Amino acid sequence: MIIESKAPTRVDFAGSTLDIWPLYLFHPGSVTLNAAISLYASCRIETQPNGGEPIRLMSRDTRREESFPSFAALMKTKRYRLPLLAEITKFFRPQGGFTLMTDSEAPAGAGIGGSSPSYQPRRRGYRHQRSHWHPGPLPAGLWRRRRD
Repeated sequence: MIIESKAPTRVDFAGSTLDIWPLYLFHPGSVTLNAAISLYASCRIETQPNGGEPIRLMSRDTRREESFPSFAALMKTKRYRLPLLAEITKFFRPQGGFTLMTDSEAPAGAGIGGSSPSYQPRRRGYRHQRSHWHPGPLPAGLWRRRRD
């Protein structure tokens, strides 16, 4: 199965990423001001055929990549070349192998909000796989706050 998603990057004028879950849970009443621009972040997830377990994480724009023989191997790893991709993968706990490829038209470090929108396509892709991938447990503080 192949899942693709794309989202515009944005310019943050005030408030930065405080409008994105779970950050807004820690800042009640916060306000943000931002605008989407025509530079996009994208994500492509391709599951392994025949139920294979290898996980491959790739960032086209930063030209970095890393692979793991299984989800268990990813969990045991102490340091990652692509920490955001690895942490998002750990949160969703995939039941099989896949290749995750991301790309961003916004230059890294440009300060135009490329990291937050680039998370959104990955989140959408993982959520599409909900029947096979299950989120890990939320920290207790987030769970209580989210239920209120």
